[in-house]
Amino acid sequence: MEFKNLIISPFFSPNIGGVESHLDDLIEELSKINEKCLVLTLAPVTTNINQIIFEENNNTIKIIRFPWKSSNLYHFFEKFPLFNFLYIVPYFFFRSISFILKKNFSFKNIHCHGFMAAFIGYFLNIKLKANLILSTHALYTDKQNFYLKIMSHTILRKFNKILCLSKSSKLQLESINPNLIQKIHIYRYWVDTNYFKNNSKLNSFKNITVTFIGRLIEKKGIYLFLNIIDHFPNINFQIVGNGPEESSVKKAEKKFKNLTYHGFIPNRQLNKIYNSSHFICFPSLYPEGFGRVMLESVSSGTPIIATQLGSIREAVNEDVALFIEPNFQSLYNTLTRVTSINIKNYICMRKTCRKFALNNFSPKNFQMIHNHYI
Repeated sequence: MEFKNLIISPFFSPNIGGVESHLDDLIEELSKINEKCLVLTLAPVTTNINQIIFEENNNTIKIIRFPWKSSNLYHFFEKFPLFNFLYIVPYFFFRSISFILKKNFSFKNIHCHGFMAAFIGYFLNIKLKANLILSTHALYTDKQNFYLKIMSHTILRKFNKILCLSKSSKLQLESINPNLIQKIHIYRYWVDTNYFKNNSKLNSFKNITVTFIGRLIEKKGIYLFLNIIDHFPNINFQIVGNGPEESSVKKAEKKFKNLTYHGFIPNRQLNKIYNSSHFICFPSLYPEGFGRVMLESVSSGTPIIATQLGSIREAVNEDVALFIEPNFQSLYNTLTRVTSINIKNYICMRKTCRKFALNNFSPKNFQMIHNHYI
C-alpha cells in the first residue's frame, strides 16, 4: 500500500482521551476522500486493554502500534516534562526510525500530534523530505515553557505548518518564538453531529442529573466534583470514566446514595449519557486545550457547567454554559442556581446548544487541517 500521509502520535485508540478521539475523526475524514495514511503509535499508554492489535489495515489506513506496557506513569510524570519525555520518546523514536528505514516509504505529508511526535517527525523528515505539520492539543505550563522554548528554536522552525487548537495556544507559541508567527494557524476539533444529537426527553427538574465525564485524575476536578455531592441530596450525580482516582470514586459511590459510577463507557455509547443528563460538569483545575467532552455534550443538546481556565471560554459561551471558578464555593453557588432554573428556559438552552454545535463543531472543521496538506 502506498501512503500519502504519515501520522505520528504516541496516543491513539484504543487508548482513551480527547486526542485519540480526534485522531479517529481525522483518519475517518481522510478515508472518506481516499487519502491513504500510515499511523505510527504506541500500544495504549495509559489505558489497560486485554487484547491489542499491533498492526491494523483497511483500504486506506494502516496502523502500527509498537508494544507498550500501559500504566498511570504518564499521568504521574505530567508535572515533570523531562521525565515524561524520557519515558515516552526514546523508545517510540527508535521504533519509528527503524520501521521507516526498513521500508521504501515516501509521503507527501508528515502530521505530528504533540511535541513528542514532533521530535520524531523532525528526524524522520531528514530522510523523507515531506510537508511537515504539527498539531498541538494542549496549553503548556510554566514548567513546560522552558522545554517548549528549546523546541521552538530548534525543531519547530523546520516545520512547514503549526496548527494550534485555540487562540490561547497560538498566542503562547508566538510569545515564546515570534519567528514562528507565519507558520502558526488555528484549527478546531469536531464531532459527529449525526451521532451526538439531542434525543433528550427531559421535561422537568424533579430529578436533576449532573454528570462528570473524563479521566479520573485530580487536575480534571474529580475531587471538586466528589466533594459537592453531599451538599445536594436532591441532585442525581453520575461519573463516567476511569483513571488513577477510580478507587476514590468507588468509595464515594458507596457513601452517597445520589451518586452512580458507570465506569468507562466507549465514546460511541456516550450519547445516552449526555441525553439523560441535565448538565455535564467540566470542573477542570488546569488550562484545558479545548475539552472534547464539551463539544460532544453541546452537540447532544446538553448544557455544561465549566471552569473558565485555558481555552474553555474560547470554545463555548454563556448561551450553552454556566461558568464557574475552579473552587467549591463557585460550584456550590452554580448548582444552587441550577435547581431553580425554569424548565422552559432550560429546554430553550438545549436547543441553543444544538445550534451552537452545528455552527462550530461539525465535520466541516476537518478542512481547517486538510487545507494545510499538499
